[in-house]
Amino acid sequence: MGSIGFIAGFLGPIALSPDANQGPLLGIFITGPMWTVVGIVFGLLAAATNLRLIVFRTTLAILAAIAGTSTLYFSLGEDRYQGFIVDAEITNCQMPTALVPAATAWWQTEDKENTWQELRPRWKDDIAMMVENDRGVVLALKVHRKREIYEQRKPWNYGHLRATHWEPGQNVENYFARYEGSSCSGYAVGSRKVYAPEWEASQAYTPDNLPSFLRLFVLEQVPVRFQKFVAD
Repeated sequence: MGSIGFIAGFLGPIALSPDANQGPLLGIFITGPMWTVVGIVFGLLAAATNLRLIVFRTTLAILAAIAGTSTLYFSLGEDRYQGFIVDAEITNCQMPTALVPAATAWWQTEDKENTWQELRPRWKDDIAMMVENDRGVVLALKVHRKREIYEQRKPWNYGHLRATHWEPGQNVENYFARYEGSSCSGYAVGSRKVYAPEWEASQAYTPDNLPSFLRLFVLEQVPVRFQKFVAD
């Protein structure tokens, strides 16, 4: 029983979810020891009750099948997060320079409190260049509702997308936008639509791109593969 739990829990994630970094640990620390205990308990009960051989073998085969199939099921890949969409209304627009002082202060505090990673040298010197090179605006959005989107990864639905239920919300959140240019005249206050915000990752710390430095998601048009979740 322990061998089945270990082998299925060790090799199952490698075969069924190869990008799971800690997949084989399932067999080492969970299913191997767990089914070993089940096997020991079953063996002791069988000996104590003088279980008939045919009943013992049948029950053992059933337990082995349960151990293997259940372990392989839990080895299947979890749904992978793809992003989220928001149904939101523009309430205000301002230039990114208005948020730079607060962002600079936040990163300075981060530099003092973060003892395990140092900020990149001369990061303050790059702020003006980031503002100049990345033309956009900062929109305040009243988020009416939001939903997350995942890619399914089970063998029977691999690659299909699913979305969570719409979650209502009345929060006002700031986002970086450049889809209608770098002037607030392109973004009508009061207009409402569905967006697919994205996080523009940076390899540097502090970030070397303006949206990440301001700690803002970037508003994007809803991609084709997400369109079916807009009207649901």
